[in-house]
Amino acid sequence: MSKQSELIDRIRRTPRGTPFAVARWAKEYGPSVANKAVAALVASGDVVRMQRGVYVRPRHHPVLGTVMPAPEAALKVAAHAHGHRIEVGGPEALRRFGLTTQVPLQTTFLTTGKSRSVDVGRRRIRLEHVPAAYLTHAGTPVGAAVSALRELGPDRLTPELLGRVLQRLEPGDRRTLLQQARRLPRRLARSLTAAAGQLGPA
Repeated sequence: MSKQSELIDRIRRTPRGTPFAVARWAKEYGPSVANKAVAALVASGDVVRMQRGVYVRPRHHPVLGTVMPAPEAALKVAAHAHGHRIEVGGPEALRRFGLTTQVPLQTTFLTTGKSRSVDVGRRRIRLEHVPAAYLTHAGTPVGAAVSALRELGPDRLTPELLGRVLQRLEPGDRRTLLQQARRLPRRLARSLTAAAGQLGPA
């Protein structure tokens, strides 16, 4: 069996609905073999391209038909393949913590990579570069909380708003969020610490 055929067989056994990066296979089989194997699977309809370098074996629903993963899943795979971190952008983080009811018109994610726009399926998503300090806990509730606090900024971070964020976190995550303060920019860290002090122990 050739390396390309071997890789095609392995990809066909990957779980449906779980995005994968071509870079993952390129490290093991080489870029040429990986690209040709994925191209053959796309041509046969076994896998579908989600964004540049990220593909998936889609799930098939008896009523809905082809079901694709959420764009966030593809972005996480792409970020991991390049050694980057990502987290939901501020407007979406505010919505998740109940600080706004507005659904963002533009889907944005924070990243340690370059700022750019990418097409994921039919959606255009904006990646915004931020310092790594904001993404220490990316992909966790604490990471989303930091994104929300960053969006608010030090001038709007009141004990009331911080309290609403803390109420949505588990006790351990609350402590982690407050410990994270020393890694954030000074003004935001001071506001977070002051607001937390007025609320009492997390």
